[in-house]
Amino acid sequence: MEREGSLARRTLQKARFFLTLAEEAGIENHEAFDYCFEATIVFGRSIAHHLRKQYIKRDRAWCRTQLDTLEAEPLNNFFISTRNFILKQGEVGIRRTFGIEVGSGSLIISGHAAVRVIRGSSWYKRHPWVLWEDFVRTVLGPWREWREARAETRRIAALRREARKPSKTTVRLYFAGDCPAVKGRPALELVHEFLRRLEKEVDTFEGRFGQP
Repeated sequence: MEREGSLARRTLQKARFFLTLAEEAGIENHEAFDYCFEATIVFGRSIAHHLRKQYIKRDRAWCRTQLDTLEAEPLNNFFISTRNFILKQGEVGIRRTFGIEVGSGSLIISGHAAVRVIRGSSWYKRHPWVLWEDFVRTVLGPWREWREARAETRRIAALRREARKPSKTTVRLYFAGDCPAVKGRPALELVHEFLRRLEKEVDTFEGRFGQP
């Protein structure tokens, strides 16, 4: 049965398949994670080779320009070097960082201040609207204070619940070394970006030449 899509497209699917396996394995199962993660990089690097192999005869100059531009991009260049290192020297260097997330640690501050309005003139000299405001404040004042106190009680309870949340350890993976293209960014995030960029290139080639 003939498969759909170019060879590069199918290779991209393989790379994503192994990336999914790596994420499902998790770093706790470090051996399975490392195997699948490295397989992702190897298959990802092969995509440009397969584009060249399948399409170079259609338009040699255009294909060379496209692929040279792709491989010169900092992130792609990094993964080219990483793939070569995996195949020729050994395991890719991964640095693990650990962090602990605790409860919100919020400082709970609560308080209540009663405000008393003192009028300077006698009541019969005040404007009717001022008299109405005084009347409303006198009648509704206790209810408003009760409502504000209830809202404050609920706010404090919510903050205390948040503060009691258990701590959680987080682990992030980074590529070892000081390459500016990847420094300070999580390794999994970079691999996803790498594959998205390759998919865009596969779309461009298939859109221009069609599927072999």
